Amino acid sequence: MSSNIDLVDIKTIFTPGLEDPDVKKIPKRFFSTWKTSLINSEQASYLKQFRELHPEFTFEFYDDDAMDQYMIDYWRDHPIFEVYKNSVYGASKADIWRYCILYHKGGIYLDFDSAILFDMNSIPENNRELISFESNKLDLFVTDESLPNFEFFKIRNFKKDELSHAEYPVLQWCLIFSKGHRILEIAINNIVEQSSFYINKVFTSAHNAIINFTAPIQLTNAVWKYVEEGNQVNQLGIDFNGLAAFKHLDNNTSYTQDSSNSYHKKENVQILKDSVRLNVGCGNNILKGYKNIDMYQYSPEVILMDIRQLSLPENSVDEIYAKDVIEHMGLPDAIKTLHHWGKLIKTGGKLIIQTTSFELMAEAYRVGKLSMSDLNYLMFAGVNWAEGRSDWCSEKVTEHDWHKSIYTKELISQILTKNNFEVQYVFFDDIETLSGEAFLGNISHGLNIRIRAVKL
Repeated sequence: MSSNIDLVDIKTIFTPGLEDPDVKKIPKRFFSTWKTSLINSEQASYLKQFRELHPEFTFEFYDDDAMDQYMIDYWRDHPIFEVYKNSVYGASKADIWRYCILYHKGGIYLDFDSAILFDMNSIPENNRELISFESNKLDLFVTDESLPNFEFFKIRNFKKDELSHAEYPVLQWCLIFSKGHRILEIAINNIVEQSSFYINKVFTSAHNAIINFTAPIQLTNAVWKYVEEGNQVNQLGIDFNGLAAFKHLDNNTSYTQDSSNSYHKKENVQILKDSVRLNVGCGNNILKGYKNIDMYQYSPEVILMDIRQLSLPENSVDEIYAKDVIEHMGLPDAIKTLHHWGKLIKTGGKLIIQTTSFELMAEAYRVGKLSMSDLNYLMFAGVNWAEGRSDWCSEKVTEHDWHKSIYTKELISQILTKNNFEVQYVFFDDIETLSGEAFLGNISHGLNIRIRAVKL
C-alpha cells in the first residue's frame, strides 16, 4: 500500500443521529473503534454509505485514547478498569471496552473492518438483545490451557429454542444489546473473576488465550449462564443468517496492514500482566490499578510523596498519568519534573499528560467564548474544589493549587522529545461545547490538551 494514500477522518462520518437514540430498548447508537480516526478511502466510502442508510442512528467512534479516557471516566471505580489497564494487547482492551460501553449506553457495536448487511432499524422494537453465532466450531478454541472453567463447555444440554447453535461460539464482532443487559454484566464480572488465572501467565498462543479470556468464548460463557438462569435470548443463525460479514475489507485496508494486529502470531507470551502505574498529583481522582500519589492526602488511598522527586528506581515504571498537574508548576520546575519522570519510565512505557492549552484559550477568547475574567480564571486561578464546584482564591487554596505555567502542543512536544519520548497522540478539548462562566466555577469543561508519549 502506498504511504501517501489519502486518509479521511472518520469523525466526519460518525455524527449524531436525527432521532433520540434512547427511544427503543436497544438504543439507536452505533459504536466502533480503531487505533486512530484516520482511515483510507475504501473504508471511508463504505462507512459513509452505511451511515447514510441509517440517518436516525447516532454514530460514536473511539480511537485508542478515547477508549482509555472513557474507561477512566466511567469505570475507574470498577475492578474491570484494572484488568483493562493490565491487558497487554489492544484486542483485549477493545473487547472489554465494547462490553462496558454497551452495558453503560446500549446500542450496536461492530468491528471496524466488518459489515452489517441488514437495516439496523429492522431489529424488533421490544428486543433487549440480538445474538448470532460464528461459523467455527467451539471446540477449535476451548482448551484447558487457555480457560479456567474448561469443563463448563463440555456440557451442552440446550434445546434448539434455547440456543440454536450451541456448538458454535456466540459471535462477538457484532454486538446488539440494551443498556444494563445481564449478559454484558456476566461477561464483565467473569473477566474480573478469571483475571487471576491469566495474570502474568505465559500462553502458547496469545490469540487463543485472548479468544478465551475476553473475546467470543467469554461472551459465549455469559450467554450460556444467562440461559441457565432461565432467560430467553433473541438469536439468529450463523453470521446473523448471512447478513453480516467478518473482516470484509481486503488486504489494501489500513486495518489489515497495521502491525498492532500482529498478536495473532505471538507465541509464549503474557496477555495480562501486573504493571507499575503512577497517577501523580492525583488529588481525589483515585484510579484502580495505579499508585495514587500527591503531596496532600485527600483519601487513605493516596501515597504522600513529592511528585517532582519520586523515590523510585530508574526504568521501573510502565506508565505515568499526570492529569491537570504540570500547569501548577513554574515552567523551569515542570521541565525538570518531566525529565525526572522520563528517567523513571521504562523503554516502551507511557507518559500521559493533560494540561491547559494556550492555543485553545487564545482562540476561545478571540471568538468570544471566554470573557477576560474567564480567561484569567482558567489561566491563573488557584482552585479549591468543594461540593462539586470550584472556589477561586479561597482560604483553603494552597501554593500548589495556583496555575503557574501554560502550554502549547509545540512546547510540550519539544520538552518530551528532548527527554527521549515520541509523541503518539494529541487531543484538544472542543471549544464549541464550552458553556457557562469559568469565573463562577460552572464552566462545562476546561480548555486542555491531552498528550500520550512513549519512551524510546
